[in-house]
Amino acid sequence: MQTRAFQRFLILLGLILINSTLSFAQTPESSPQPQELIRRLLIYGKVVRSDGTVAQKKDGSFAESYVLVENGVIQSVSRTRPSLKNKKGLRFLHTNGYIYPGLIDLHTHMTYNIMPVWKGAQSQFSNRFEWRKDEDYRNNFRTTYKALNIPEFKIGLLLYDEIQALAGGTTLIQESGILDSESKDATQRLVVRGTDFESDLELNNGKKIVSSFEIFEPKANGTVVAKDALDSFNKRRSEDKIQSYIVHLAEGRTGFLRDHGFDPLCRTEFEALMAHPYFSDPANTPRPPIGLIHSSGIDPQSDAHISFLNTWNMGIVWSPVSNLLLYGDTLDIETLLKKGVPVALGSDWSPSGSKHVLDEARMARFYLDQIKAHVSDKEIFQMMTTNAAKMIGHPKLGEIKPGNLADFFILEDPNPNYSPMESLFETDVQYIVAVIIRGRAVYGYDEYVRKLEPDVQLLPQIEGEPVRNKVVYMDPVLNLNLEETLGKMEAHLKTLGVYRNNLLTSTDRPYQERMFQLQQMIHTNFFLPKLKIQDPPVKPEDDKKEEQ
Repeated sequence: MQTRAFQRFLILLGLILINSTLSFAQTPESSPQPQELIRRLLIYGKVVRSDGTVAQKKDGSFAESYVLVENGVIQSVSRTRPSLKNKKGLRFLHTNGYIYPGLIDLHTHMTYNIMPVWKGAQSQFSNRFEWRKDEDYRNNFRTTYKALNIPEFKIGLLLYDEIQALAGGTTLIQESGILDSESKDATQRLVVRGTDFESDLELNNGKKIVSSFEIFEPKANGTVVAKDALDSFNKRRSEDKIQSYIVHLAEGRTGFLRDHGFDPLCRTEFEALMAHPYFSDPANTPRPPIGLIHSSGIDPQSDAHISFLNTWNMGIVWSPVSNLLLYGDTLDIETLLKKGVPVALGSDWSPSGSKHVLDEARMARFYLDQIKAHVSDKEIFQMMTTNAAKMIGHPKLGEIKPGNLADFFILEDPNPNYSPMESLFETDVQYIVAVIIRGRAVYGYDEYVRKLEPDVQLLPQIEGEPVRNKVVYMDPVLNLNLEETLGKMEAHLKTLGVYRNNLLTSTDRPYQERMFQLQQMIHTNFFLPKLKIQDPPVKPEDDKKEEQ
């Protein structure tokens, strides 16, 4: 009896000890995440660094590296394969291409980007208020957009814009802030990170990136009156609730490229910002970064303007395609960069902009080359990566390094001799084989993406050969069929006599033609005149010498 009693005592004691051990192991302080819940991704390829270069081998060739991702965060970037004791849940992706950090687009008008290019924009306007009143714009584009922007298509329009952005390697895009609550809830279930959503930013600090469409209202006498947006910004800043502020300001002619000079209203808007009471109080700290979209009223040669931008942690969100198509003018970006003003890029919108920020960068490269500006490929690359991340105050985006969020895209260039920057600026986006956000493959070729993420749908095959076998991630909760939704929107547009803007550049002939026309305009208006200045006409006496 004593032996049995003792045995029961030992069993009871053992159960107590086991239960105590399990309880201790489950406390948050000591419990690692269960291995089966850890999402791991290991990618092997040529990793593009923040300066646009790739590590090299001793023979000068580009070296491959391993990028290890766990639960959406980059754990390591190394030349040797990382050792993992537990490989459960590990997915592996080998690529012969370049791995770029995900691109950031800080200016776009979502829901417009299914609309085709507006042929009526021929660089004839002085500021944004002129073309908004243009009869062709109001009758054709504005009316059509209102007819399309109905509840049935609201999510489809947002999704269309996101897929178009993904097709250019975009992983974070500016959200407008004017979406209704229903759209906001659905948008959070879409693919690309949005600046409006704290959960997308993953900063866990209770702060928001705030966007304002307009902060000044023009008056007939040429003055402007401040709206309440700046007061709201000041209040939220004082409560330490602002991560950064992106504001649409002073859009129009700058006076840099053409003899007509700057638009007075744009200059008035920018200097009204300088004079706002918030910026007259040096005690307004901390100073969250502010991105000024367009801000054509800036005079880069003005010490007061440059000092204001630098003092208040302001940068420029530059959209050269839209600037040139609407106004035939844009800011002197070379001088701004030389004076320490950060510059990011924004694609604006399809009627007078580019499909995505990568197309914007490529046109920026062409334009800057034509005007002989000394702006490097690296600087343009950083406008979509590190500069953009700093402009929104995000320390974990824009670069592939340990601790950063796992956002990148892979471009497998058919030209093996291209450098990473040559590939970025020259290669058709159809060769983007995968876009990865939060460590999850969300866009790319079926053969790459589906083995990493099963919840994908094929892109609409009506887009043609470049999208053949391309897929995009779709949250099952949306219960949305991409092909069917796009078909309904396209049919509705056709009843209005409008054909949509295609998802890819290579399948959109009107868009290609418009960009070619823009290049011709840049070449004719800005490149050739510089040649004439650099090469003065031959004098008569020189002609005689040549004849002799």
